[in-house]
Amino acid sequence: QSQFIKTIVKKEKQELKDPTINFFKKVFLEVLQKGHGTLACVISKKKKELPKKLQDGIELEQRINIPKIIEELLDKNDLQANSKLEGQYSLISGMMQSDGITVFTDSGEVASYNTFVKHPEKLIKTKTTGGARSRTFLTLCDMIGNGIESAYIQSQDGKIEFNNGK
Repeated sequence: QSQFIKTIVKKEKQELKDPTINFFKKVFLEVLQKGHGTLACVISKKKKELPKKLQDGIELEQRINIPKIIEELLDKNDLQANSKLEGQYSLISGMMQSDGITVFTDSGEVASYNTFVKHPEKLIKTKTTGGARSRTFLTLCDMIGNGIESAYIQSQDGKIEFNNGK
């Protein structure tokens, strides 16, 4: 989990990395405790458009930029900035608990959620442990280096896998 979170903040300014990592650790912990499993991946922030294979979902018109919200909180240190961050925490937790994939950028943003990918024919015909979520994770792993930086799965029983192609 922490390895995956590090890929979410990989391109963020150093001074915002730790507070952003802490924010996402809390989100992922809540999803682990309350959720029925989740899928997520990280794309490069440089890409203004989602990779073609990740366009079947709810793309956010304006990405949720957690480091920017944290920076605002650190600058202002007021109730309004804190409430904004808490609201995003609830929103992102909900996104991750919905069906499909939550897509993050490597700069701490949420780009889309409830995203689905088409499983390749070869994967559909093979026996994989687990169900559709496991097949989707394998599909995401095959896309690493081709639009995706890393992939993450957390199953209902708490099993967690992370792949960044290395």
